[in-house]
Amino acid sequence: MNMKAIIGGAALLASSVICSAASASVVEAVNMTFQSGATFSGDVTFANDFSSYNAVTGTLSGGPYGTDSINWVWDANNYSTGPNNFSNFLMDGSGANEVGSWSNFIQFAYNYSGAPTLSFTSGVSYGSFDNYVNYNDPLVSGSISSISAVPEPSTWAMMILGFAGIGFMAYRRRQNGPHFRLA
Repeated sequence: MNMKAIIGGAALLASSVICSAASASVVEAVNMTFQSGATFSGDVTFANDFSSYNAVTGTLSGGPYGTDSINWVWDANNYSTGPNNFSNFLMDGSGANEVGSWSNFIQFAYNYSGAPTLSFTSGVSYGSFDNYVNYNDPLVSGSISSISAVPEPSTWAMMILGFAGIGFMAYRRRQNGPHFRLA
């Protein structure tokens, strides 16, 4: 096997492994119980350093809300103060980036200084409404627990490209046949 093929294969393999580990979103299970007796149970997708979140899939149920699908995040802004705090709005209805229609929202706020262990905050969000439904139904208990890391689409693309390159090199090697040198 020639040295060029070995170096090329090693570079492709290294880039696919590095890219697969470099960028990922982290999905956490979030469960919240509010003063009205309503509960939220769902999955929230956080940045890999837990400094923000950008997606949600869950259900707000009970209390005055019936059964309500919570399925988008208001925007990319942080509505908390202080270091390592993040707050934004988990929304029902349809929409994205502050545009859409909704009936209910949860201001979900947390501290990530002990990441990957996250804790709910109190009094650091817009209007001091950390972890409320519609600004009037406060959180009484809850948990945020780890599910898994989910690779981003660009990571999958780099990994597939790396494996395809390795496969192509193996194919070329078979096409050229074995090379023996007689001394």
